[in-house]
Amino acid sequence: PAPVPPAKLARVTLMTLNFNPYIRQPDNATPGPDQTLTPFDLPKMYVETYGVRNIEYHHTTIVQSEKDPAFIKELKARLDENNVKMTQINLEFGTVQSISHKDPEGRRQAVEHVKQWIDIATQYGCPRVMINQQQMQLTKETRAGAVEAMKAMADYGRPKNVKVSAET
Repeated sequence: PAPVPPAKLARVTLMTLNFNPYIRQPDNATPGPDQTLTPFDLPKMYVETYGVRNIEYHHTTIVQSEKDPAFIKELKARLDENNVKMTQINLEFGTVQSISHKDPEGRRQAVEHVKQWIDIATQYGCPRVMINQQQMQLTKETRAGAVEAMKAMADYGRPKNVKVSAET
């Protein structure tokens, strides 16, 4: 671990996206030679290697959470076992499901998908999800719809104690 006082390390969170080249993805039948980690290995690796107990998962790393309750249970157990807190889930759904999409259906899909991830976040004890608002699509014409969509997401997350933030 880093030669840093624990109080300082308690303020540090590492994002899993940085480790993607080393993470085996469940849909990849032939992982590369460097892909030796699973999402379940990351909490222990963060503590042993860096002394960091806060983790930010990119949603693609734990996308199985959308369909597999056993995956959530196992990952939550690994987090708890290593005394690691999931501090945020970074949601990147692309340009079609976006709060700034010009088509109301794209915005509706974004809201519904984020609601799903807010429910997943509560199962992990995670207090935040961060959306990518697709800033290039955010214009004067799309701003009102984006604000409405963001408000719907925030309103859904508020009673569940999950905040929705936006990537800068």
